[in-house]
Amino acid sequence: MISRIFRWFSRITPKNLPSWFGWGVAKDVYNDCREIGGKDGARGFFSRRKELYRENLRLEHELQGIPFEDRLARWGIETEEDLARAVRDFRRARVAGVLLTLLMGAFCFWQLFILSQSAWWKTLHGIAGLSILAVGIIRWVTASWRLQVFKHKKFIPFLRWLTQLGNVKWQDEQQ
Repeated sequence: MISRIFRWFSRITPKNLPSWFGWGVAKDVYNDCREIGGKDGARGFFSRRKELYRENLRLEHELQGIPFEDRLARWGIETEEDLARAVRDFRRARVAGVLLTLLMGAFCFWQLFILSQSAWWKTLHGIAGLSILAVGIIRWVTASWRLQVFKHKKFIPFLRWLTQLGNVKWQDEQQ
C-alpha cells in the first residue's frame, strides 16, 4: 500500500502540478524548485528569501511612522461608520474564533479520549481537529489584536503585540 502511495506521488512533476494543486500554488512550487535546482542552488534560493524578509522589515519600519488615519485608509476604513462597522465585524470574528476553538477543542478531546477507535483513525481525526482548532485560535488572536489597535487608535505590529501577550503599554496609558 505504501509503495503505491509513493508511486502515485512520484508522477507529480512541476509540469503537471497545475492539475494537482491549482495554478498559483503550482507556479510558486515550480519556480522554487527551478531556483533550488539552478546554478546557485539552495544557497541562492535562501539568500533571496532573506533579502525579501529584510525588505519586509524595512517596509514595516516605514509604515510605523505614518499617521493612524492613513493606516486606516490603507485598510479600507475611510469614515467613522466604516470604523464602527470594522469594529463590529472584528468583534464577531473574535466570537467566531472563540466558539470554533471551544468546539474543536471539545471535539478533539471527545474523539481522542472518549471515542473508541483505532490509532489510525484517532491520528487522522486528531490532525484534522487540531488544524481547525489552529484556525479558530488564529482568528481569535488576530481579531483581538485589531480591536486593540482600533480602541487605542495607535498601530503596533502584530508580532510585538503577540510577544507581549497583548499587554502592551499604549501611549495613552503611559501619560
